[in-house]
Amino acid sequence: MNKTQSLSVLLTCFLIFAAAALLYRFRNDISGSYPYLNVAAILIMAVMAIAMLVTIVHIAMMCSQSYTKIEAALPSIEEGKQVIVFVPLTENTVRRLNFGNEISKIECDDRASILNLGPKREKSIVLKVTRKYGLCSQKTVNVGVDGSRKCAVLFNNQQAAQIEGPGLYCITKFNKNSEKFRSQYQDDASMNIEYVEMEGGNLLMYYTYYRRQLSKDYMDFLLHKKVEDKSHTASDGGDTITLYEVVLRGLLRSCPSSPTLIFPSDDCQDSEAWVNSGDGRLALSFLLHFSPASILSSADRLKDKTLVQKVRLFRDYIIEKDLNPNDDDLPVLGDKIKYKFFETHDRLSSYRNLENRFTTSGRSFLELLSDKVREDDIVAGMLALAAHQFQDAIEPETRSNMLLKNILNAEGKHDMVEEVKQLFGSEPDSLLGNDPYSIITFASYKLIGLDISPALNLLQASLGPSCTLQELVNGARKYVMSIYWSNIVVSDVVLDGVNFGPIEDTCLCTGRDIEIDSSSDDVSLTSEIDVCCFGGCSMNPYSRMR
Repeated sequence: MNKTQSLSVLLTCFLIFAAAALLYRFRNDISGSYPYLNVAAILIMAVMAIAMLVTIVHIAMMCSQSYTKIEAALPSIEEGKQVIVFVPLTENTVRRLNFGNEISKIECDDRASILNLGPKREKSIVLKVTRKYGLCSQKTVNVGVDGSRKCAVLFNNQQAAQIEGPGLYCITKFNKNSEKFRSQYQDDASMNIEYVEMEGGNLLMYYTYYRRQLSKDYMDFLLHKKVEDKSHTASDGGDTITLYEVVLRGLLRSCPSSPTLIFPSDDCQDSEAWVNSGDGRLALSFLLHFSPASILSSADRLKDKTLVQKVRLFRDYIIEKDLNPNDDDLPVLGDKIKYKFFETHDRLSSYRNLENRFTTSGRSFLELLSDKVREDDIVAGMLALAAHQFQDAIEPETRSNMLLKNILNAEGKHDMVEEVKQLFGSEPDSLLGNDPYSIITFASYKLIGLDISPALNLLQASLGPSCTLQELVNGARKYVMSIYWSNIVVSDVVLDGVNFGPIEDTCLCTGRDIEIDSSSDDVSLTSEIDVCCFGGCSMNPYSRMR
């Protein structure tokens, strides 16, 4: 009950109490018709007295309870002693939201958040904010987090100064949990603060991050995917193939066809058997973890029929030896599955689609590439060659070229770009006229002593004594993409949380001076909810909320 309702109840109780007192006062005059009237009057007065006492206590508590403060800006942070978690809200939400009494509980509305996010996360998470009124009353309202801005964890005033706009902030003490989180947050650029909860006076903060090592379930999910069959070895001539078959083909590439060479036998010692080689052990582990029956229902569904016989031999060997999978191999298998997925993905496989994605080190790809350029001139030379711009280059290719050139310029390697220009023909005194089909000979004395010479020597091993300029650029781009595929992470998003301990204070921040409308408690603070259809929410990390 609010104050108006409480006063109405108090007045009603008083009137009933007064009426009962009058009945008791004149009980002798009317007791003949109602023999137990005096007892009833006493009971009514007792009940009303208790009700009035409770109501008075309720009103007193409402008047004495602290209110959620509304500030124009974030407070100062005592670095090393305090932590602030900021949750962005829209200005309209802050203006209309009358928090009134102190917030007693904040929790995520799981269902509303999943529906409100939709398949593309175009909307926001919904929080249920509960506040106490008086003796025992409470009220819960739904608050939509502002999806256009990010939640933030602030450890010092420099970070707080970067926060703009209205929102809710919670202050806690700096402790072991927050110190551990700060270290993780600094090392992993993929971490994103999502929302907070408050339970029993403690602040729980939830965040998402990209899993650096694929889980077995996610490997299974990827292996079922259809990808482009770039080798065109499928017997039925189809253009697509499962990633499972692509990975299996790579693992069994060096596997002999004869079972006497694959497995130990009278003619083949244990150490000589292919299954006991590095490639063989990994292929065996892959088939133990992901059998054709679990992915394709049957080995006969493999499009590359040359694999079928080898897979059957391995299946019989596994049954005969009663082998079980070893989870120690999963990280290596995960890296191979991830690499092949990127290599065959319609968007990620092309140099034209080079993007600044998150890597397994927790940094962005461009940051990682900058470090490699700084440490290794071969990598720098490869970037200079890969970024060369032919006259007929299309726009996406130009964008990727600029990304690499910006890294070289930032690391002081611009001379390598100029060397490539002069070598390829982008300068007036060029050697080859910038024709992609011009032949370059690696043994030429003109290539000796250049900054890009180490990169050219490495490419010569795969391209031969001579090649066209286009082949040289493609070789360098393949090198760059190999670094890309080996380091970027699959978007396997994980939702996790940390307990920051007791909350010291909870306030609203307007971001600037605005008029707060506190005329009504009954406000709806969430936008219209779009229903996520056709199972689109199933891959959303928030569908796994508790």
